[in-house]
Amino acid sequence: MSESQQISQKISELIRLFYDGQHAEDGLESSFLKCQPLKSPFIKSQFGNAVADISASILQAKRDRIQQRNEGVYIIQSAIDDRSSNLAFLFAPLILANLNRSTIYSTQITAPVSTILSPHYSLDSALQLDTDKALGALKLDLQIMDADIDPSEFLITQIIQALMRADLSSLILIVDQDVDRNRLNVVADFFQINITVISSNDAPEIMPSAEINMHQLLFKRKDETHSLLTRIFSERLAQVVSFVVGLTEAQSTVLIEDMFYAEHIFEKLSVYAEYVQTQIQYKENKPRRLFAS
Repeated sequence: MSESQQISQKISELIRLFYDGQHAEDGLESSFLKCQPLKSPFIKSQFGNAVADISASILQAKRDRIQQRNEGVYIIQSAIDDRSSNLAFLFAPLILANLNRSTIYSTQITAPVSTILSPHYSLDSALQLDTDKALGALKLDLQIMDADIDPSEFLITQIIQALMRADLSSLILIVDQDVDRNRLNVVADFFQINITVISSNDAPEIMPSAEINMHQLLFKRKDETHSLLTRIFSERLAQVVSFVVGLTEAQSTVLIEDMFYAEHIFEKLSVYAEYVQTQIQYKENKPRRLFAS
């Protein structure tokens, strides 16, 4: 079996793990181009029809990954419901960027995500950013996708995007599916990366996102309600930091909680928001060439 065929086989195994097993029987090409509902405008907008190019890109990324030391993190999170403490993971990329780990974070827009991020920057505009430039400047890229995308299509396409990156070291999937961890580890070993799955089920309930006071959450002075929320978020996020950095979950909880009190998370979010606005304004004001050279 050629390396390209092995790539297709492993991607198909991933699709089986996260998409009920019924859309990956004939490999990558069948999954993306023949099987419904994966034959969708969204997937075509991400990858087009060139399945061979997808396999080639993933194969090249794998080869490059073996030759270099990588610390890139890619977090993919299923849609976040209101009143769910899974909202904590929205802050994971800000925390990891503060720990000097280049992090791409992707989820679908929902009310709590919009409530937290929209006051700081335009979520639609941020999708126009050059990911590599954002990582180079801030070690951070937040990709908040349309809520209308089929959840399984969103998950699969984001996994593919992650595997196309040669700098990928850690892939974190925050999902509500039960996943065969042994099969997942086999796939991770093949791609020379670390993969973990964090269950979004049974997350403790919190206050509605509209009632969260960001100045209480992200600054030193907190009332009792936001102190408790900080503790819940820190305990949820400890799984991510422990996986990426190598600390125990207890150590990670203390580190994260300190960041919530020391305003480091707010500072990183503010800098990212300013970066988004600056980049969009630059694109809008960039002179257009009238004639081809």
